[in-house]
Amino acid sequence: MTNSQSILIVDDSAIIQQTTKLIILKANLEAQRIYCASNPQDAVKLYQRNLFDIIFIDFNLGLGSTGLQLLERLHFNKLITPNPLIFIVTADDSGSILMGFSEYQPTDYLIKPFRLETLTARINYHLNKRIFDDAVFNTYHSKGWFGVQRFLENHSYCDKYWSGVTTLAKRLLINNDIDKFDDIEMMLEDILQQNEYVPAQLLLAQLLLTQNKFEQLTPLLTSINSSSSKQHLSLLDLKARSAIKQNRISMGYEFWLAAHKLSRNNLYRLFGLIWIEFCLQHDTEIERHIREACATLRYSIWDKPQNYAFLVWVQLHLSAKKNVSVEKLWGIINQQQKITKHDRAYLYLLQAYQATETQSNLVAYRDFMTAVSSIEAIEQHEVSSEFLIIGFILQFNSINALYHEFSTLTFKFNPSFLFPNGSTI
Repeated sequence: MTNSQSILIVDDSAIIQQTTKLIILKANLEAQRIYCASNPQDAVKLYQRNLFDIIFIDFNLGLGSTGLQLLERLHFNKLITPNPLIFIVTADDSGSILMGFSEYQPTDYLIKPFRLETLTARINYHLNKRIFDDAVFNTYHSKGWFGVQRFLENHSYCDKYWSGVTTLAKRLLINNDIDKFDDIEMMLEDILQQNEYVPAQLLLAQLLLTQNKFEQLTPLLTSINSSSSKQHLSLLDLKARSAIKQNRISMGYEFWLAAHKLSRNNLYRLFGLIWIEFCLQHDTEIERHIREACATLRYSIWDKPQNYAFLVWVQLHLSAKKNVSVEKLWGIINQQQKITKHDRAYLYLLQAYQATETQSNLVAYRDFMTAVSSIEAIEQHEVSSEFLIIGFILQFNSINALYHEFSTLTFKFNPSFLFPNGSTI
């Protein structure tokens, strides 16, 4: 193993951090290249300042936070660097835990307690694979797809060939370079002519979905026969996003609901379900899923006022909750945490919305302007989508009474926060 790897260890236990660090040091890695974080928030801050080659993420990070939430956040914010080695460290190897992580395709799993020999062997195996994948990637950029085929001649019709080409296609797709889409499709089709390699099928489906090529996508999704439950989860998510993009909301909802039953750890998919249930007026399911979201939000990396605001706003549309005070609903949603200045901006906005429902337009205008002033002072660069959508609907509700006052404000509705992997309705 080389000594040039930059490593991040994320574990809420200082003892485990130091133990893992000592094991790694015995593998001849430089100490100054090893960083530690005790919680997801600190890990994100470190990731914003550094590029890591190897990451060890504990599943249970204490106080309700999980390594899965961290991995979800890193992907959502596009902080994952190309081709890192991501090891999930857990004492719980149950199917539900591994299922949740599978959506983000970590490199490997390490079951506690692990030994130096095991760690060294796993890292060396995956480092060698990454060297091979990097060689394929570099060959593509210097010699194109046909150069890659010549490079891989000794690996034809075997798992290493399929894996190498699929990894190349995935790296090109992540870069979202439209000029490479034809090459990506060509290399995936080359694999699928040899074998119904499910990872290649799923990646091709993702490419077709990105291009909205539904005539090719629909039969492909139908034909994929995934015996692996992990791959089946990805297949359900692709079917859901495909249906939603084609405005088949009910169908997409059923696929997402099935995916949620397999893995309840994806908070943004849960928010997507709540949004669709709100649109379809499925009040009973909304209540159940809001309770799930409340249990997940506190102490998690998604513990942010805009997420509480979305859930409170949805509840204000339920007949049993529409006359309940915003502060009371907020307290229930955030489980009685102290209200911050950031929270208060959203509370004013929600109170303004509630006032429009009772035709109290002057109160609505006062609270709305206070909310705007507060949020601009806090979120100086980019106001969250959740704030904008509530403000947009508030503006629409009050258009007749407050047209003059609101006419100078422009809101852009961007519901991307509800849909993982950048998909929208």
